[in-house]
Amino acid sequence: AATGEVLLMSAVAVECGDELGAVRALYLEAAPQVRAALRRLTGARAEADDLLHEVFVIAIGQREKLAAAASPRGWLFGIALKVAARHRRRAWIRSWLSLEEAAEPEGAP
Repeated sequence: AATGEVLLMSAVAVECGDELGAVRALYLEAAPQVRAALRRLTGARAEADDLLHEVFVIAIGQREKLAAAASPRGWLFGIALKVAARHRRRAWIRSWLSLEEAAEPEGAP
């Protein structure tokens, strides 16, 4: 379906109270762009695919907010940016903790 048709399907689904259908339609329309953005942010295809799934799990969990969103794609990209930021923060913490462990002398409590 063309982008305009998918956005129309999403809007109709929201109007009918079918928030899950609206998220499905949004996935059909926006997943490739969200994946590309996540890939640019992470630099890795596998990580971007994992994060894309996380974005839509969150979107499904918050689907009632889709009806109130002025821009459904903007709402989805906001979720994607937060997911990517959390992923980078966790990666940095894991890296920092592994450096701390490496700096401890052997036999330290």
